[in-house]
This record gives sequence, structure tokens and C-alpha cells, in this order.
Amino acid sequence: EEANCDAVLIAAPSSARAQVSPTSLAVLVQQRLQRTEAMLTVATWEKSVMSLQADLLGAHAFGVRHVVCRTGTPPLLGDYPNTGGIWDVDSTGLIELLQGLNRGHDRHGIPLANPTSFIIGARINPSADDLPREIADAQRKLEAGVHFLITPPVYDLEALDWLLDAARVPDAIPVFSGGMAAIAALQTATLILCPSTVAARQWIHELLDKTTLTEDQIGEYSGLEKQVRPVTISACRPISRAGATTSRSVPAPKTMRAAVA
Repeated sequence: EEANCDAVLIAAPSSARAQVSPTSLAVLVQQRLQRTEAMLTVATWEKSVMSLQADLLGAHAFGVRHVVCRTGTPPLLGDYPNTGGIWDVDSTGLIELLQGLNRGHDRHGIPLANPTSFIIGARINPSADDLPREIADAQRKLEAGVHFLITPPVYDLEALDWLLDAARVPDAIPVFSGGMAAIAALQTATLILCPSTVAARQWIHELLDKTTLTEDQIGEYSGLEKQVRPVTISACRPISRAGATTSRSVPAPKTMRAAVA
């Protein structure tokens, strides 16, 4: 909030290991940051419709309004190799479920005490391997009533424009584009938060390789370097505990007006 950040995207789990649920984290962020919106990513693979509705209604009661709908896939590697999926609904089905909650009824048409006021988002990917399928998926999401779209890191803005035209995305639907092409095009101060120094340096490599940004425009802010430049890549690891050891976050510079990708 001090850096005038408007929203924080809470991602879906990427590991099968024990961790705080995205819903709980979104509620925590929304409760502590009154002027910043927590955008909760909900992946449908891991929950039944009953569990999804319970989590969403609970999150709404604590102030979470923005939800990004994803189908997702279970992380099958690591310490929990037998993790399976449920998939009662996919991302389009979740959009329809949220629209129902906004109209005051659950998945089965049973009335709620009060309707919700969710702002519903979904993903669109201009780098998808199967573009005809991506176009069809985007059109289904629009028909289901999505309010906004969000992209993974974008390397080519022309490819994104082509996909939006092909999917007939209305101008009234906001599209939040994160990533390299947007960073280079906007020419504004940008802060990118990464989970490790290795990830930060991968970002730097990709930015130099795939955009017109130069080395003197990109800074690394980590335990090893303290560079604040027009585009700053910060290694910011969450606090975790393993046995008796604790790793703490590397603080990002507070003086920057940040646009987190």
C-alpha cells in the first residue's frame, strides 16, 4: 500500500506440500490491506462444488471480491506423488457458479440469504500451444459471464491483440496483461517479485533476451545485489520453517511506485 499497489494476485497452489490455502491468504491480505484488492485465484481441480461454494462464501464474508477462475492440474511430483483431482467443474463452470451466487442462489438453485458481489476473472493465454482451443475457451468464458481477463507473462503484445480479436473479446472487458512485453512498452517503474534469486536472474535473462530493455534499465534487488532501476527484480522469499531453520524475506525497496507482474 505504501508503494501505491492497487491489487495483489493470490496464485493457486503450485506444489502438493502443506501450505496456507489461497483463500485463507486472500482473506488475510484483504483484512490487513484496506486499500488494496486481494485477487483470489481458485483452481477447481482440487475441490468439490460443495467445498468451492463454502470457501467462496466464506471469502466473500471477509471482504474478498475479485476471483480468478482456473481449472488447473494437480501437482503430481514431490513429496505427495499420489495427489489426484476432483474436477466437479472446470473454470467455465466456476464462472457460472459465481454468477449464480451473485444472483442469490447456489449451484443447485437453492436461494442464499444474500446475493454475493464477486468480480469474476479468468485466464487467457496468447502463448497457448493450441490457439483454436484457447479461442474457444475464451469465448465460453465470455458467454458464462466473466468480468475481466488476465494473462500469464506476455512476450508479444501483437499476439495478445490477435487473440483478443479472434476471441471477439468486447472492449468493455478489461484485460490485465502481465509480463515482459507490457513492461517494455509501458516505460514505467516496475517491481517484479520472485521467490528466489535464481528466479530473479531468470527474469533478468528473459527480459534482456525478449524485450528492448537494456542492462542499465534492469536492477536486481536480493541478498547479493541492491540495485533499484526502472525495472527492479526482487528476490522475496516467504517466511518458511523447516526443522529449526527459518528463511526470511528479502525486503523490496519501499521508495518505488510498484507495478507487480
